Amino acid sequence: MNVYSENPLERFLASKQDGGPELSWPFSNWGAANAWLVLLGPSPGKDDGGAKGTHTVRVGLPCPIQFNTYRNRNPRWRKLWEEPFGPHLRVGDENLGEYLTALMNLDGTNEPDETKLTNASLVNGCDRVERQLNQCRPKVIVALTESAFAVFRSHLGDRYMPSKLDGFEEPRRGNTGGTFQLTNAVHRTWLIRAPQHPSHPPLERCWLAYQAKIAHILRDCGLS
Repeated sequence: MNVYSENPLERFLASKQDGGPELSWPFSNWGAANAWLVLLGPSPGKDDGGAKGTHTVRVGLPCPIQFNTYRNRNPRWRKLWEEPFGPHLRVGDENLGEYLTALMNLDGTNEPDETKLTNASLVNGCDRVERQLNQCRPKVIVALTESAFAVFRSHLGDRYMPSKLDGFEEPRRGNTGGTFQLTNAVHRTWLIRAPQHPSHPPLERCWLAYQAKIAHILRDCGLS
């Protein structure tokens, strides 16, 4: 089995058996070193006094995405990263999302107001994020905001020949995303928009569309 398999169950079981490399990531990015699902945001948001610099991320260790300063938002974050794995993708009492999710941000500053971020600061983070994506080789990237989606989608268009991008339309609000192939991956990776940012109360119609997209991706992996 392969710690970078496009099948999340195989990726999880391989992580438990074989382990994998330890990677150094900025503190504004954390999670599994072989994440199947990556949440891509514009910025880590409010500074809670945490450490700066880099830290080590590993394969096969649980690392749930939680925000202790926003406890009432934690269930929304959990739903966002747990939904793709579904209740059927469990091993015992363990949901694979706790082991196969990572959070990355284009801008490393602690700016809670996205409107105060410049487009240049988001663009400047694209190369770093692409390097980290080639390290963990995810199957799904969920952009948390319209700006994160649009900027990274534009970056992909600059980096990859059009023939290597599939399903993308011209960037516009409501774009449902498409697939591309990372340099280090043998499978294609989806880039999609989150139903809404977890800081906002959930809207059922947004989540139904997200669930439908995720179900399509899981079928693409041979899962249902």
